[in-house]
Amino acid sequence: MRYNAFISYSHAQDAKMVLLSRSLHPPTSWGKKENGLRESEFFIFWASSQASESHYCQKEVAYWLSNKSIDQFLLVITEGEVVWDQTASDFDWDKTTALPRRSIKRRSETWLMNQSNNLDAQCISGTPL
Repeated sequence: MRYNAFISYSHAQDAKMVLLSRSLHPPTSWGKKENGLRESEFFIFWASSQASESHYCQKEVAYWLSNKSIDQFLLVITEGEVVWDQTASDFDWDKTTALPRRSIKRRSETWLMNQSNNLDAQCISGTPL
């Protein structure tokens, strides 16, 4: 692995991360982002309502979940809601606003429950560490 982590976030929501990402030399094209995703050990998604609607955040999350381990997907909620529906064993999509619905499909309930017990941040757009 070339990078410890790929950070996906909304530039509009997380201005502080934009400043940080400048010092990390974030990739600017999808090809470079895809390479960063492929070469990263972990994926850190800074979840927010704006990140959930971001084309690139959706694409980055979808790429990771299709090609890498869910065990290395870390969720940080900076704004918005993430609500788990025990009965449906899925997110309550009527109440969840911080996750990209099209990109996050049903996953292991154990993983989701573990993540939901530790939620506290948001999404950074395409920055490998």
